[in-house]
Amino acid sequence: DYVSPLDLVAGQILARLGAEDVRKRGFVLVGYPATKAQAAWLDEKQVRLRHVVHLEMSADAARSALVGARFDPVDGSEYHVDGPMPTDADARARLAPHPLQSDAAVGAALADWQQRAPELLAHYPNVTTEDATRPVLALEERIAPCF
Repeated sequence: DYVSPLDLVAGQILARLGAEDVRKRGFVLVGYPATKAQAAWLDEKQVRLRHVVHLEMSADAARSALVGARFDPVDGSEYHVDGPMPTDADARARLAPHPLQSDAAVGAALADWQQRAPELLAHYPNVTTEDATRPVLALEERIAPCF
């Protein structure tokens, strides 16, 4: 049986959520829960999510954003083939795609998400869905009431 890496760290996530600073200040979980089973497990452990935000974009937009991403292995800077690139020729020459963001890997991840998403999102009837293609500042403004 396949065990998701997220299932392997579930205990660590729960331990961190129980820490005093997290209980006092709150938390943001990004990418977890990723399945209905993980959401049900959080419920079982009495972790209540006050706000659930789903950042939604089309499969084509997600594929473009991920497959077109490049990073500089020297300084970790991130770029996109459709955006501004480094002005330094050496930096431009060493830009590399992320190994997990090939067209095939992204296609498989999108297919997996499209299969899991309806059940997971239905688990949270009060989920807020936002357009993830909006500028970051606009998204921050829209979800600020969650914090």
